[in-house]
Amino acid sequence: MAFIKNSADEFRKTRAPVRSGFGLTLIALLLLSFPAAEAETEGKKAGLPPSLEETVRLSLEHALSSAVMGKKEAAPVRENVVVEAKTLYFEILYKKEQLDIAEEVKGYFEKAISKAEEKYESGDGDVSQSAITKMKLGLAGSTNDIIKLRSDIKIAKLTLGTLMGRELSLDSEVGEGKIAPLKFQYENYEDYEKSLPRKNQEKALKTGSPGNPKQNPSGGSPEKSALEADIRLAMRKAFIKAIEKRDIMRLAEKNRKITRALLVTEVANYDFGIGNAEDLFQSLIIYTRVSSGYYESIYDFNVAAIELERQKSRFLGL
Repeated sequence: MAFIKNSADEFRKTRAPVRSGFGLTLIALLLLSFPAAEAETEGKKAGLPPSLEETVRLSLEHALSSAVMGKKEAAPVRENVVVEAKTLYFEILYKKEQLDIAEEVKGYFEKAISKAEEKYESGDGDVSQSAITKMKLGLAGSTNDIIKLRSDIKIAKLTLGTLMGRELSLDSEVGEGKIAPLKFQYENYEDYEKSLPRKNQEKALKTGSPGNPKQNPSGGSPEKSALEADIRLAMRKAFIKAIEKRDIMRLAEKNRKITRALLVTEVANYDFGIGNAEDLFQSLIIYTRVSSGYYESIYDFNVAAIELERQKSRFLGL
């Protein structure tokens, strides 16, 4: 202990003096650097959801690095991971859109209830207790949707984080913010098949109905011919489903624009005192159902497009 004390005293005597201005500046710089480092660490811990491409890449890296398998076993694992990662990513995005709608509608209900109760108590205006009760039930429905959607989003983030091998912040914003339809420019299966590499086009022409050797002169074994026919059939079914979901999505988009215009009109009329609570209630309910359905239709289409891509990859891999 004496040695330590003497060494400390000796150091204080012999060390070079530090100018106070420089010392304060150095300390300030060090202090300023701590929050940045801490924020960077928190960002890494949060693991904010990245773009779709980055999500797939991280999910694949984690799956392939944590499993011991050969090339043959890796292919189906890769397919499943890609599908699950994309599906979860779009689920988070579309439910976030639905959450925004529920919160918007909740705000309209709260404002309408306050105004209706004020009119009812003053006797000014044609507002019934029944209309107020309906508004309160609508508010309860929106609140219920908010609770459920927040829970669904958190669960999806937990699942996606596990798939990526990192912990996602449950309260963070999603990478791209808005859900959008995947690119899909085909109107019929023939055009889609023409987009395949030439050797696969020839294979598709040779491939007939499943399990029929006469219609499967691919030069391979009957088992391989049957497999090719089965996969091509699955690809055609997936294409039909993608077209179906795309058409539903387009219809939902038109309906959403109409209901949005209706809601804006009813809210304005109610605010100016020329509308009634019953009409506003109905428009809010319709807007919630149609707008939420629109974003769900985008999700459904994207899932169908992902499945088509999966079947296409299987066919190209034959």
